Amino acid sequence: MQKIKFLKYDIGWLFVKLGEAVIKISKDLYIGEVYTTGIGNLIYPYHAIWKTWVNPDFTPFRTLIIAKSRHGIRKKLLIFDKTSGKVIIQRLLPHFSTQEIRIAFPVYDELSALVLSFSLDYTRIKKIKIPLYIRKKRRFLTLSVKKETLCIWNHKKEKCYKILIDLPQESELLKHSREVLMWLLKDKKVPVRLSGKLPLFGSLEGVLKSVCLLKERT
Repeated sequence: MQKIKFLKYDIGWLFVKLGEAVIKISKDLYIGEVYTTGIGNLIYPYHAIWKTWVNPDFTPFRTLIIAKSRHGIRKKLLIFDKTSGKVIIQRLLPHFSTQEIRIAFPVYDELSALVLSFSLDYTRIKKIKIPLYIRKKRRFLTLSVKKETLCIWNHKKEKCYKILIDLPQESELLKHSREVLMWLLKDKKVPVRLSGKLPLFGSLEGVLKSVCLLKERT
């Protein structure tokens, strides 16, 4: 049996709920899913799934990205070949193509870097750069601890870190937002809130609604 941490968020703008997001974290697979609901479906229906299979050192060896919108379905597979120093890109939909990009390792994809950011020891680390593969290049995600503060979770005040996530301009996972603020529970290592700026619309937020630990047969 392996344990899976299951995080669920409401995504909204101001006081309007536009969608939901789910993050599933297990020993060798991370899954991120975001989809619009209610008025979000009327404004811009969207559903994306991001799956990252990770090595024992938590770096990715395979990533599958599927996104469905009014423009159709996009599907892409990334293979991280550390031995050859290459990332193999296979575009599966809407048209098949393959390409190899030579890149320096170690490198993370965006989902594995985000999950890594949950578990870092911010009592010792105040600023860190994580190498990312984004759109055929090696870029860096920067995490900066702004302050320790209090967060409300389960109707209780708990200690948390307010962390600035500075994303490369080419980001796919959070492609509309260059900077994201994350409020991370100090003891539980779970983000209770994420906030980013969107052009025209202002601040879009993800608020943690539930967290649970599941068991799945291996």
